[in-house]
Amino acid sequence: MSKIIQIAPAPAGMMAHFSASGYSNGDATPVICLALVESGKDTEVKAMIYTSGNELAFADESGPLSKFSFEIEQPAPRGQRMNSSHRYV
Repeated sequence: MSKIIQIAPAPAGMMAHFSASGYSNGDATPVICLALVESGKDTEVKAMIYTSGNELAFADESGPLSKFSFEIEQPAPRGQRMNSSHRYV
């Protein structure tokens, strides 16, 4: 039996990709949080997502998981800032 020890927010932009559709963004869905899970003598970190039924579930138990990805924003070039149109000025 598995036991969740701790939950932490997922990094911004973390996505779980599935090889079958049925999720909110086609084959990818945002990772909501990371759970530290203890199962017997093993401990692991597992990604959690909202399923199409709006339930929080482990990503690897929610469908044919193929990979994780991160959408990372690049910092503004030195001396520039981003305006409301998301352009550097």
